Amino acid sequence: MRRALLRATIAGALLLLAAGTVAAAGDLYAEINRLRAGDGRCKSAQPLSPLEAVPALEQAAQALARGDTLEHSIAATGYRATRSSYLSMSGDGVATNAAQLIAERADCKAIMDPAFTDVGVHVEARELRVVAAAPFAPGVQMTQNDAGQIGRAHV
Repeated sequence: MRRALLRATIAGALLLLAAGTVAAAGDLYAEINRLRAGDGRCKSAQPLSPLEAVPALEQAAQALARGDTLEHSIAATGYRATRSSYLSMSGDGVATNAAQLIAERADCKAIMDPAFTDVGVHVEARELRVVAAAPFAPGVQMTQNDAGQIGRAHV
């Protein structure tokens, strides 16, 4: 009986922690887009479009938290980026105060590139990773042969 109660208590605590982390991530996306819109201390010549949450970049942010490089983290998800950047914060209370920390301390360069359209966030108890990127998108007029030539030219 005690064991079952202990398991239920632990499971409940883990669910609350997970729910808090999801809420923190949602707040972070809103705060990042608020900064890009020109509210707060990150300024640009004109308001920037909001970033869209992309699961592949969330996975990349999680890989960064495990110690991977930005390039490897993004490539491992299959996401093709022309530009990318990340920011990282760690310390006590990061998960519970992540949006406030972004508003007050984030390196604006990491999220204010006008080319960025996508973002992924990973929040743990003491760590935060944000990956912003501009996806590869061949021009409308580009043929598959042209795209292949570009790919070979960079190899």
